[in-house]
Amino acid sequence: MKFLYLFVTVSLFRLVGLILSGLSFLHPFLKTRKEFESRNNEEGCIPFHRQGVRAHITFHVSSEGELEQVRPLIDSFIQRAKRIEILYTSPSVEAKIKRLHAEHPEYIRYLRFCFLCNFRDWRPFNWITSEHFIMVRYDFFPELLLMSRFCERTTLLWASRKGKKEEFTLYDKLIYSFFTHIVPATNKDEELFKKEFDTVEHTFDFRVLQIDKRVQNAFAKLDEATLLPLVHFIEANFSRENRIVYGSAWPVDSASLSGEWISKIHSKEKFLCLCPHKLDEKSLDELITSLKEKNVNYYLINKKTDLTHILKEYESSPGVMINAVPGVLCEFYTIFGKAYVSGGFGRSIHSVLEPYLAGCFVFCGPRTHRSTEFDLILENDQSAIHVASELNELYPLMMQVDDKVFDADKVKSFVESYRQRYDGIVMSL
Repeated sequence: MKFLYLFVTVSLFRLVGLILSGLSFLHPFLKTRKEFESRNNEEGCIPFHRQGVRAHITFHVSSEGELEQVRPLIDSFIQRAKRIEILYTSPSVEAKIKRLHAEHPEYIRYLRFCFLCNFRDWRPFNWITSEHFIMVRYDFFPELLLMSRFCERTTLLWASRKGKKEEFTLYDKLIYSFFTHIVPATNKDEELFKKEFDTVEHTFDFRVLQIDKRVQNAFAKLDEATLLPLVHFIEANFSRENRIVYGSAWPVDSASLSGEWISKIHSKEKFLCLCPHKLDEKSLDELITSLKEKNVNYYLINKKTDLTHILKEYESSPGVMINAVPGVLCEFYTIFGKAYVSGGFGRSIHSVLEPYLAGCFVFCGPRTHRSTEFDLILENDQSAIHVASELNELYPLMMQVDDKVFDADKVKSFVESYRQRYDGIVMSL
């Protein structure tokens, strides 16, 4: 059955790709995709077998989130001088993967997964040299599942039924049967998978240790980003429960700012900082416009900002801070007591695990159906995460935890349980 499925779907996949490739000049998306895939002739894409060597392990990641999930594993293998192959689907993760290769050219090779470019050398079964192929979460394309016939081990990490029916269809059972090892994302997922498969390992989310590492090194990172004057100012003037941050904020989130909320900000009873999801000029202008419509004072901070001047102005005329310094959101969470994570009133919430491990009570909108991180927090401490059904409920919901104490011991135990199991998992790979 599995052989027949692969024979039919791989052939169809290639046929459709060939047709779309020929039509790529008709559509901007297809044209851009083909140009993206055609860059597989770069130095970092030259397969290990051209050097007469093999990789120790191969990863497939869809986008940036999946790369972050396995980054601790990649770092561990590099430290042990192991060669690694990385296939990726989305252009969004390209910069980080190419940076990895630039830093470790002797250990890293990468390949863009091809839909439209049909060069035989760029097909996974010809390019991959390792005996262990690891997929992260999804993207069950036929040519990736085909690796189960070429590799001794095929592992699925971060496996989840989140957003799907709990019952496995016949198709689901077929897809998951291609993997010799399945590592679930949450305890609930582990329970569901173990009912159907005997290849299921214990729950493990590799991002837990990755985030914890960033949290532990937060001070140095914020110093590097020249944000320490702001950090010291916040800590000196506001108690932790009165420090609030909006992570991955969108302009629509300004609708949560009620008259009472704004009054508390302007009177310096509460401190609010927005960390925008998008940092381009147009997106920042839209966010600022949304604040102006609420008659809220605001201060924009970026890499060029004179913080001394900004903080003096804030003293005389408090308002909302906008932190547009890139790459420090996880570390920035560590100085706040409450964090609203945006996206829950749109497609889906962004990362809630980062603020939780940084010591924040976490708040979000109702669109949690795709977030395994949301489930992980619920399983560890239900009192730490709260859902607002409407944006205007956000501020009252936050005020309800003003007299609550965040349970840092639960976070510590949670991280420690992952750390104790990590070495065993890495060595088994």
